[in-house]
Amino acid sequence: YRHQVGFDATEFTSIDAVKAIGLKFEINEGKNIMTCLTCHYAHGTSETLWNKSLPAEYQGTELAGSSALKRAPNMGTCEACHQKGAGNEGYLANTTHTGGLTPADYLLALGSYVEEENCADCHPSYSGIVEDAEGNVTSMWSHPAVPGTDGYSYLCQGCHGPASNHIKSPSSFNIINPGKWGYVQQVDSCAGTDCHGDGSSALKTGSNSIGNYQYYEYTGVLEEVSEYKLSLHYNSASYSCSTCHNVHRVVNGDGEPNEGLLRMDSANQLCASCHDVGAGFDWSNYMPDKNSSNPDMPLYVHTFKFTDTVGNVIDTLGRR
Repeated sequence: YRHQVGFDATEFTSIDAVKAIGLKFEINEGKNIMTCLTCHYAHGTSETLWNKSLPAEYQGTELAGSSALKRAPNMGTCEACHQKGAGNEGYLANTTHTGGLTPADYLLALGSYVEEENCADCHPSYSGIVEDAEGNVTSMWSHPAVPGTDGYSYLCQGCHGPASNHIKSPSSFNIINPGKWGYVQQVDSCAGTDCHGDGSSALKTGSNSIGNYQYYEYTGVLEEVSEYKLSLHYNSASYSCSTCHNVHRVVNGDGEPNEGLLRMDSANQLCASCHDVGAGFDWSNYMPDKNSSNPDMPLYVHTFKFTDTVGNVIDTLGRR
C-alpha cells in the first residue's frame, strides 16, 4: 500500500483511535501534517508494544514488527483514520478527508492535472537514466541529462490522463494505460497529445478497462498521423504507433538522443526486424523525403482524391 504524505490531517486528530495508538503529526503553521512517522516507528516495534493496542477479541497472528506500524493488526493503523466499511469489508478510501468515499470518487474523469514531479516520486525509472535488460538506455522525456530537455515536462499526463486522483489513491482504475487500447484508439490518442496535437482536437468518449474515459481525436491537419492512416501498416497490419516507437525511450543504446523514439537504434534495424530486406537495405530509398508545406515536418506520402462529375470523392489512395 502507498499513502500520500505532506497534507493537512488536522481533522483526524480528534478521533479516539488515533489518540489511542499514538499517531503523531508534524506541526507546521498550525496544521497537523501527515508524515511517514505518523504511522510508522523509525526504529521498528515489538510484539509487546503491539499487544498493548490489540483488542481482547483479536485472535489472529501477525509477524511482530511488520512494516514497523504503530498498531496490530496491520490494518489497525489504517483503520484508525479510515475506519471500516458498513459490512466490515475493510477501511474506506477516506483520502479527501470528507468522509467515507466509494471507488467511483477516484475515477479518472474526476481528476485534474498535477505537476509532473508527482509522477516521478513513484515512477523514478522514467525520471532518470536507467539501463534495461537488453542494455538499452531509457529515460522519461524530459530529464536534465537528456539534450534538448529542460526539467520536467507535462507529457506523462499527455498520454496517461489527469493524475491527481491516482496520486491520492494509486490504482489502475484511475489512470489511463494506452497499452490496453486497440490500435485505432492508440493512434488517435497520439494524434491529440501534447506531442502531436498541432492541429485542432475534439474530445471523444469511449470505453476500455477503466470504464468511460476521454481522449483526443485529431480533426485538423496533422500530417504525420493523416499520412499513417493511409498506410498499409495501419490499414492491413493494424500496427499502432507504439509498434515501432517506444515513447519512454528518449536515448539510444549509446546514450545519444534517439531520433523518432524508435524501438531500435536505427530505422534500418527496425524495418529489418519484420521485413527480410537484406544487408544493403536503406529505408530512405523506400520512403524518400519530399518537401512539405511545413518545413519542420517531412512528407512521405502523396494522397490522390478522385471525384465524380458532381465533385463527390470516390476514392483515396496512399502508400507508405
